[in-house]
Amino acid sequence: MILRRLLGRARHRAFREAVNAWFFRFAYGLSPARRGAFFNTGYAPAPEWTAQYAPFKDEPLQAALCDFVLWEAVQSYLATPPLAILEIGCGQGGGLLVAAKRYPAAKITGVDLDANAARLSQKRLAGLPNARALKANGQALPFADGSFDFVYSIGTASYVGVAFLSEAARALRPGGLISFQVGYASPSFARQAEIVRRNCWAAGLEPLAVIDIIEPVIQAIVADAPRKAAQLARVPWPFRRYAANAAGLPGTPSHASYVNGERVSYVVVAQKRQAELDRMVSGYSERPSESVI
Repeated sequence: MILRRLLGRARHRAFREAVNAWFFRFAYGLSPARRGAFFNTGYAPAPEWTAQYAPFKDEPLQAALCDFVLWEAVQSYLATPPLAILEIGCGQGGGLLVAAKRYPAAKITGVDLDANAARLSQKRLAGLPNARALKANGQALPFADGSFDFVYSIGTASYVGVAFLSEAARALRPGGLISFQVGYASPSFARQAEIVRRNCWAAGLEPLAVIDIIEPVIQAIVADAPRKAAQLARVPWPFRRYAANAAGLPGTPSHASYVNGERVSYVVVAQKRQAELDRMVSGYSERPSESVI
């Protein structure tokens, strides 16, 4: 019975991952969403500069979510501005533009599993010699250990789970920071915060903060619904319902789960541990990890 249940979960996860991969391939290759700079829910209220910055004038709420993850959430923990930055799951490249705006002296790299997304990002980075986008797997990054002093991501952990943390930790130098946003169906933020802290320790990361952002995310979804509805009206009808649900538009099951308290959205800030601390907490880190999805 237990084996049958585990196999059933594995099949369900494999099917879900296949559907997600197909959806993003369509979104980045054919849908109207590919013309935008972002593919996230957003964060409200948005900083004033996001609406005034030309590349984000139509998507200030989406830029605001990236800004919160890679800037606001980490300011208390950055001793010096990072000089080598990695975004895992860079999508159309909007987050890379936010990073370039906030950290102008840094070399910034974005990776995405989807080739169309990587091409869109690289095109959007024209004129920024210190920024680049590559097609690469976030669970098997093509970089040497300790290549970056700051890693960030929006949404990727929702899809790839614990493997994301292990690879991000490997790519970070000791003392480097990671900041990432997770959002999915779950009724308990406290429970998810406990799980993600445990997973950070197991991956060699010290959790510094787990920040509940569900209210700003819901505000952004509601405020941005008219723009997204108009955008989705141009999507071919076989894909429109799935796209609307993915966007959390009012009237969809996804939106209902947001307003009914059945979803969580949070930001995690963690730091790669030093070798001495690793030895001190080795007993803790050997505890079995639990997926955040």
